[in-house]
Amino acid sequence: MFILSLLEFVFKIACYLGFFIALSLLMVYLLQNRMLYIPDAPNQAFRFPENNPKTYRNPGERNMSYEEVTIKTSDKLKLAGWFIKQKNPLSHETVIYYHENAGNIGNRLYAIEALYFELEVNILIVGYRGYGHSEGAPTEAGLELDAEAIFQFALDHKEINNQKLFIIGKSLGGAVAIQLAEKKQDQICGMILENTFCSISEMVDHIFPLIALFKSIIQRIYWPSIDRIPNIKVPLLFIGGLNDEIVPPTHVNRLFEAAKNAAFKQMYQVHGGMHNDTWFKGGKDYIYAIKDFIDKASEYRANRDNSNNRSSYVSNSTMPNQGGVGNQGPQLRRPINLNNEFN
Repeated sequence: MFILSLLEFVFKIACYLGFFIALSLLMVYLLQNRMLYIPDAPNQAFRFPENNPKTYRNPGERNMSYEEVTIKTSDKLKLAGWFIKQKNPLSHETVIYYHENAGNIGNRLYAIEALYFELEVNILIVGYRGYGHSEGAPTEAGLELDAEAIFQFALDHKEINNQKLFIIGKSLGGAVAIQLAEKKQDQICGMILENTFCSISEMVDHIFPLIALFKSIIQRIYWPSIDRIPNIKVPLLFIGGLNDEIVPPTHVNRLFEAAKNAAFKQMYQVHGGMHNDTWFKGGKDYIYAIKDFIDKASEYRANRDNSNNRSSYVSNSTMPNQGGVGNQGPQLRRPINLNNEFN
């Protein structure tokens, strides 16, 4: 009798546990877009750039000339962003900035400021669907459409020289940029990838090891950058913070190794760089690394019809890093307040 009661108890516990696991997996399956994409960071009060603290609300607060842009996607959504431009924009390179995951585009102004003043480039940054004032809700397929619409907007803009187009993708934006470059690489001078991941599948393994056991049946978001990067032929610069607490630094290293068909590729690693402050920890050297890459990629594009061009520029180099010594690298020209103003 005791054994039967014990078996019955164990059976009930197993049923309850099985039901709980099944329900949890169903919730993950249905809600994973909401789990991955985080437009409201640190909370819903900061959904829109104008709700941010001062100097994070628009580029004008940091003395950058800009225009507000609205871009229509192929599925009829409107995306909102900024074209931040130099005095004579056609004579400068333009960087299309595919932004990180959490938060609106105003959260990126501290890093954009460094690119704008130190490199004297134009920057086009537009919120993905569901981020800031952009319509819709984020999905993998949707962000792919967003990337294409943003890129086409740049090609058509009368103040953007489409012979001087670069793209930069940070974190999630790296995956967005890679899938775009695979389709549009003939029109891109070069691509910069910072603290991005190999795939969502591998990030699940890293962050949610228990869920990883069931990912084959519940996963609906993929972003398979590690499979796409071998198809990229444009010049590539990989930037990695060696103390990245979100994306393991090995992901950037593996993407670098897998990019076997790039015209040339470079790696810049920042000692002490974390997921969101690699640019700051690198300091001036971070800027120099990007400037060196842009100069070489621009020269490569100008001479790519020369049959000897590719062989003269193929480079599997790891660039030396002088940044990350102490609390930060050599100072950028414009000091930036990194206090946590979003608490």
